[in-house]
Parts: sequence; structure tokens; C-alpha cells
Amino acid sequence: MCSEHLRPHLESPVFQSHTLVPPVEDTSPWRCPEHQEMNRIYCRQCSVCVCTVCTVIGSHRDHACVGIREAERELRGNLKQEMKKMQGTEQSLISRVTEMTDRKQRFQVLLGDARAGVQQQYETMREALQQEEDTALLCVTREESRTVGGLEEQLTQLQETLSSLQRGLHTLEELADTRGAARVQEQSFITEYSKITKSVSESCSVEELEVPQEVDRARLRCLQQWTERRLVSVVISLPDRDPFRLLYGASPRLDPDTAHPKLLISEENRKVSYSEVQQAYPEQGARFSSFPQVLASKPLEGSRAYWEVEVEEDEGKWKVGVCEGQIGRKGQKDTCRIGFNPYSWCLLSEKGKIEALHDKVAVPVEVDGLERVGVLLDFEEGSLSFYKVSQGGALSLLHCFKQRFREPLYPALAVSKTQLNITDLFRAESVKSE
Repeated sequence: MCSEHLRPHLESPVFQSHTLVPPVEDTSPWRCPEHQEMNRIYCRQCSVCVCTVCTVIGSHRDHACVGIREAERELRGNLKQEMKKMQGTEQSLISRVTEMTDRKQRFQVLLGDARAGVQQQYETMREALQQEEDTALLCVTREESRTVGGLEEQLTQLQETLSSLQRGLHTLEELADTRGAARVQEQSFITEYSKITKSVSESCSVEELEVPQEVDRARLRCLQQWTERRLVSVVISLPDRDPFRLLYGASPRLDPDTAHPKLLISEENRKVSYSEVQQAYPEQGARFSSFPQVLASKPLEGSRAYWEVEVEEDEGKWKVGVCEGQIGRKGQKDTCRIGFNPYSWCLLSEKGKIEALHDKVAVPVEVDGLERVGVLLDFEEGSLSFYKVSQGGALSLLHCFKQRFREPLYPALAVSKTQLNITDLFRAESVKSE
């Protein structure tokens, strides 16, 4: 406001009760955007300032409203309480930030120790392999010294004899070209000839050389066999489950709402058993009504996923596999049977006979002593692999499906007169025993 217009508000008693505020360029927020009236009312219900028209015929009709001055007094009265509440929230956030920062630092220490431990172990392995390589190469070096070294000595001797012989031949050629009748020249020729022929005859002949020693091929074959065994045990042995388990391992839980009524789900929803007694499960649209099957509660995630199932060697029948969520649930159609349609894949065991099954096409699988099945799903490569998991953790490939998967896949099990148990890949006793 200009000073002329401001003076009455400062000097006249009539205006002493007026509230003065700093000048603003834009007064539109003080006006009702709908009725273009000054906002003089506060709507408690909506927590906004409105004009009088809004409270009579507008959208704030019948709302609890008070004057702006009264609302200001009320809000100022609540200000301390709100500030106290916000300060409490601030302290909680600060504590939470401190806690998470401490946790982050602890995690970084733990992960740093883990990384250092791995690096130290592999450095030790590299040093051990380097020492082993040096030992293997020493065997070759000694054999090289014994055989090639002897040949080098004989080659040197032969080269010296050859040089001496060539010099003698050159001298004899010169003597042969000499023509002279003087007695001195004749005697000189005889003397030189005798000297050269005697020198050549005294030189070592080829027949007098020792027979070169042969390379001990049997020793080298033993060396090769040893290094091949080490290569198999260190690098190209049967794949181990640990890299799959650590990088892609999952321990799916079964969804009881999908289980057939003759299936019992137990042990944290990871074990499924067949029961002749039908269970009183509530009716669910996702439940299998005809085939004793059950799905996991969630699809497999990530570009790769690995999980394991403990199986029984008995007369029962079981299936371990995966399927898309669209698999049928009701009726006895092939669309509801794992392995009998285009959207399910499995390993089937029936009366000791193992098969890989997809879309009603069965491929026989030869395997003995199958106690645990490992399943590796690779979305990027488009493959589904089934492995036999040995006691030591080695994996033997049973069958691999090549398929480009377009939909999320759920772990799927089927059992009849037997049981299956999804392995907890990270339980302490499992890791310790293996």
C-alpha cells in the first residue's frame, strides 16, 4: 500500500483493530476461484478457506464452518501440539535414519568380509595350483634335460668333427692342385697329406657316438593322466549345485488353495503327501478337482531360478515340473494334467520308470538312485533342465527342455501314493551335511 493509504490504518483509532500484512503481488489465492469473492470463511471439514457464497449455495453448504479469524485462533492454539507431534515424527525419522545407516555399515562390513574371504580362498587355490603346475613342469624339464641335453652335446661334437673334416678336405683339394717336380715340394705334399689324413682318422666317427636316449614316453603318459584327472576334479567335473543355489536358489512354498483334496500340505507348505482320505478343503476356483496336483504360491522370478525336490524311491507316482498359470483346474481334461499340454513341463516317475514329459510327449530318462531332483529354469536361454543331485552336491543332467517361455511359470508337483518335499536350500543342517 502507498503511504497515503496506509496512514489512516496507522493513525485512526477506527482502524486500530485491522490486521496489517506485508503487501503481495497476487491476491488471487485470497479469492474464491468459483465465485470471485474474498475468502472469509474457514471450512473445518475440508480444511480450506472459502467465500460466503460457498457456504450458502456452493459445495461447502451444510459443512462445519467458522470465520477465518476464529479458525486462525483455533489453529494457532493447535500449533504447539502439531509442532510437538511433528518433532516426535522428526525424532522417529532421525532414529530410523541412524538405525538404517548403522545397518548399512554392518552389512557392508559383513559383505566386505565375505568378499575378502572368497578372494583369499581362491588366492590360496591359485597358489596351490601354481605350485602343482611347477611340479608338473619340473617333470617335463628333467626329461628334457636328460634327452635333449644329451643330444645337444653330441650335436656339438659332431659339428666340431664336421668342421675339422671340411678343413682337411679343403687342404687336400689345394694339395691336389699343386704341380711341382722339386723334391722339396714332393716331400711337403707327402708330409701335409699324412698330417691331414691322420687328423681325420683320429676324429670321432659317427659310429663311435653314443646312441641318443629316448624320451620316456611312459613317464609323460603318466604325467598327462595326472593332469587330466586334476582338470576333471577342478574344472570340468560334474557341475556343482552351489553356484546355482547361491545365485539363483529358491525354496518355493506350495499354495494350499490349489491342492487336490487328497493331498496333505505340511512343513511350512513345502511338503506334499498323498492321502486316501479326502480332506475337507474349502472349494476354491484355483483348486485341482480331479488330478492330485498342487502349485507353488508364487511364480519363479528373475532371469534364472533353481530349486530342488526330495523324491521317494517307491511304487508311487510323482511329477516335478513347472506350468503356466493358465493350466486348467477342473475336470479330467488334458488341459488340467501336468505334462499333457503345451504349457506344462515335468519329470515323471511311475513304478521306477523315469520320463521327461511335455504336451503328452514322453522321453525316457536313464538314472539310478534318484533321491533329489534339481530344477534350473533359464528364461534368457530358453531352457528347463532337470538334474540328479548327488550327496556331495554334484549335478547330473537328466533332461533339458528347449523352450522360449512367454508366461510366468509356477513350480508344480503331483503325487500319488508317495510324497515330495521341496528342499530349503539354505537350511543350516543341509549345508553342513553337504
